[in-house]
Amino acid sequence: MNTLETDTEMMLTIMSCFAQAESESISKNVSWGIRQSFKNGNVPMQYARLLGYQKGADGNAEIVPEEAEIVREIFHRYLDGASLNQIADMLNNRGLTTKGSNSAYRKEVVQRILTNEKYTGDALLQKTYITDCITKKSRKNNGELPMYLVKNHHEPIISRADFNRVQEEMARRSAKRVIADKLTKGEQGRYSAKYALSELLICGECGAHYRRVTWTAKGFKEIKWRCLNRIQYGKRKCHTAPTVDEQVLHKAIASAINEFCDVKDDVAKVLRESITEVLDPNLNGSVQAAQQRIDELAHNIDELIRLANFTRN
Repeated sequence: MNTLETDTEMMLTIMSCFAQAESESISKNVSWGIRQSFKNGNVPMQYARLLGYQKGADGNAEIVPEEAEIVREIFHRYLDGASLNQIADMLNNRGLTTKGSNSAYRKEVVQRILTNEKYTGDALLQKTYITDCITKKSRKNNGELPMYLVKNHHEPIISRADFNRVQEEMARRSAKRVIADKLTKGEQGRYSAKYALSELLICGECGAHYRRVTWTAKGFKEIKWRCLNRIQYGKRKCHTAPTVDEQVLHKAIASAINEFCDVKDDVAKVLRESITEVLDPNLNGSVQAAQQRIDELAHNIDELIRLANFTRN
């Protein structure tokens, strides 16, 4: 290699180093500016991908009614027991696509909607950060940098109470250890939303959940519900748990729901009167909150009836 080539290579190296240093300096200045903006409560809204909102004429977030209904349905379906995959399938079957990319819904997309605090009217800033100014690679902020919560930034689609209930339900489902072939005493298995009664039937003796099983005898199939511990360990860990025929179970539940529907107005009246007597009359909104909870329970009952009819069909 001659002297000219060596000098040229050295010059290119020096220029590259200067360029990288300048890029890093610009990146730091930009990052500083963004963080100062976050501190001041300035919220960047990604309207192109944020289902339920658009930029209004005044420049602020504005609710898109038809999109907001989809968001509410996603939250309500999850709280009613549907899995992420079931919600995604429901949306895809209706011909709906994701906002921005117009692609099919996947469970990851549904999960991002369910964990997006912007639907409560709040905004958590700096959830991710750039780790490399050249590649622009980003990383989830797990405490490396401060995050900023801006409350009541825009009109909510979901109440904070429902949002928090969803986060609690997500934590509950995630906490259920995934099982393979064996169960140990006390384990409840992974979350399942396949059947209407999944996660709802609990053994009165050992506290384990009941599981739906298929019995085959002489070419005939019967659907039963049995205690998990009884399935895995027999009478060693659960002595008296009965095996319940699914049709008998459905009839008993339908009968109970029908009986309740006949008297639900009377029950609601007594409940309101009892709450009014017990609660401090100085607590503003207590009766209204109780009425809202009653309405929620009525919605849940209607959903159970729908699920029971769907399962029978």
